Parts: sequence; C-alpha cells; structure tokens
Amino acid sequence: MSMTRRRLGVSPRMRAVARQLVLYFLLAWLPASLWAQSDRYLADTGPLRIRDQFLLGIGFLAFDPVSADIVEKGKWQIDLILTVSNDFAHSDAIQGFLKERTQREPLTLEQLRGLEAEDPGRGVFLIDGEHYRTAIAVRRGVGKNLQVELVIPMISFQGGVLDSSIENFHDVFSLAQAGRLGVPKNAFEVYVRSAEGELFVDEDPGLALGDIVVGTKFGLLRESKPRSIELAGEVLVKLPTGDEETFTGSGSTDLGFQLLATKYFRKSCLHASVGLAYLGEMKTLGLDSQVNPSGMLAYERGLGAKNSILVQATVSQSPFRQLDIEELTRVSTQLTLGYKRVLGKQVLFLGVTENVVSFNNSPDIGFHVGLTRVF
Repeated sequence: MSMTRRRLGVSPRMRAVARQLVLYFLLAWLPASLWAQSDRYLADTGPLRIRDQFLLGIGFLAFDPVSADIVEKGKWQIDLILTVSNDFAHSDAIQGFLKERTQREPLTLEQLRGLEAEDPGRGVFLIDGEHYRTAIAVRRGVGKNLQVELVIPMISFQGGVLDSSIENFHDVFSLAQAGRLGVPKNAFEVYVRSAEGELFVDEDPGLALGDIVVGTKFGLLRESKPRSIELAGEVLVKLPTGDEETFTGSGSTDLGFQLLATKYFRKSCLHASVGLAYLGEMKTLGLDSQVNPSGMLAYERGLGAKNSILVQATVSQSPFRQLDIEELTRVSTQLTLGYKRVLGKQVLFLGVTENVVSFNNSPDIGFHVGLTRVF
C-alpha cells in the first residue's frame, strides 16, 4: 500500500482560516436560528463536546464528551463546535534525525524510507500539520427520557498557522522542540510505514465532509432531588461519508456505546462516561476491525448565574495497535480547560486542549469555540 502526492502550494494563512470558520458558522447557525422559534432557555451543564483530535485518527468514531441529560420531548438542541488542532508527532528515529539537521526543509520519501526504528521490524511515522473541524450536532427529544442525534462534521487539513506560536512557547518555558526546527513551518506531511504497508502524503488534503454520526440517548436513572444524579446510555453509528485517503473518514461503519453519569451539587456538577467503540477496518493503513475502550471525567463549577469553568480529561485506547509502532500504541490522554458564558438564549464555550502523559499519539494543542441553543 503506497500513496504519494506532490505538494500543491503554501497553505492559507490566518486570514483565510478566519474567513473560512466565519463562513462555516454563518452557514450552520443562522438557518437554524431563523427556522425555529426560541423557547424558554435550558441551561447547558455538561462537558465540552471535544472529541479525540489526533489527525491520523480523526476518521474513526470517537465519543463526544456529553452529560447524562436528555433533551425534553418536542425540543431541539443545536451545538456548533469549531476546533483547530496542531499535530507534530513522530517516531524516535525521526526525532533523532531531525535534531541533527541544520536547516528547515521537508523530509523526502527517500529520507523517510532510510530511517529505521531501534527495534528491528517496527515501523516509523511522521505527522506534521493542522486540521480545522466544524461540527454541527442536532439533538431532538422524541419521548420520555429519549432523544435522537445527528452530527455532521466538515474537516479541513492544512499546513496551518500555529507552528511559530508553539515554538515560541517552547522557547519561553525552556521546553524541547522535539525536532520541530528540522522541518518547515506551517507545512503538511504524513508518513506511516509498518508491516501492513506504507503511506506518504505531502500535500494539504483540503476541505471535505467527514463521517456523519447518528445516534440515540436514553435515560436510565433520574433523581428529582436538588442534588440529583442522572444515568443514561448512548448508542452511536458512524457512517462512511468521509474519505479515508484524505483522513476525513475511515472507510467503514463504526459502532459505539457509552454509559453516562452526571451528579449535580449546589454550585457544580460532575460528569463521567465509559464507552466501547467497534471500529471497522481501515484499508489505507491496513487496520482490521477492533474494539476500543475510552473514558471521560469532567468537573464544572458555576461562577455566578451566567458563567462557569470546566476541567475535563479524556482517555482512549489507540486504534493503531496493529501497526506495531511503539509511539502510536500508547493510551491517549488529553486534558481540556474550558469556560462557558450564557449569552441571551445560547451558551458560548471556549476551550483549550493539551496532550499529557503520551505526546506522539495526540495533538500538541487544540483550541475550541462553540455555541449551544435549545429551541
């Protein structure tokens, strides 16, 4: 398996990215606002809907962190989430090679093929790029303690604009650059070589529709006391509407189930979930079907009547265990800090995500903004 592409040109800069995100927002949010009449406001207490953002795995099913709340019968809830994530991940062999370079230039296919892992027979990989994900999630209450859901993502892969900021941050806090100074800024390059085959992409795949997710959530327990606890189950189906050759899809249908719990206190709430995802095969990377566990824990604290802060952690098993590439097989752990603000009849959220524990199977950093409204 091999796929080689030629670089088409320089990635769009910050202004182009900003215009693109604003356009997505207008196309997705304004029609919904005009179509539905607003009802009484329902406060959105819950984690930030920020799924696993690793570039190589964005086409697989990953659970959005959500609460155990169920949308009331006859009501709609619409979430719009804009995310930008920067990835720079690689095998140890590639990092050592990059640290010895004296100038910034792309790695050629011949150079990459010449690098071998320390353990014979193991593969090597390089992920360098950014992606922008715009998702609209529509939820509808259809019965007592029952809702249905549709998530439509649009994904744009680019060289990006965050490399300089990340490198400056590393310099200020005396953090290692991990080989960043050996490749061009704001470039896109993906290389994976394992016993299953070889993948090489050195152009920006651009903008495309991702894999659409449909699902249902049903209540299992709901206490009406002031300090109540809620339990719910969620079933999700990811449809192969994306393109696995541009990483916007896996090429297969994925299934998932997660158990959700929310505990309310006087001025705060705690959310937790555990889930299992059945991931179909991904031919581009030579992956067979597999079952992956994941978990989430989030704490939200109210600050007055209209503000809250959150901290949430997500943990998930790597879908790349079959590749026998050590850095990709580790469990992915991501920590997100967030802020919510009630704006009229909607809730605005901001968030920033950092990878922790393991750094070569998750994004370096991600920025998120979203809006939630109930009609």
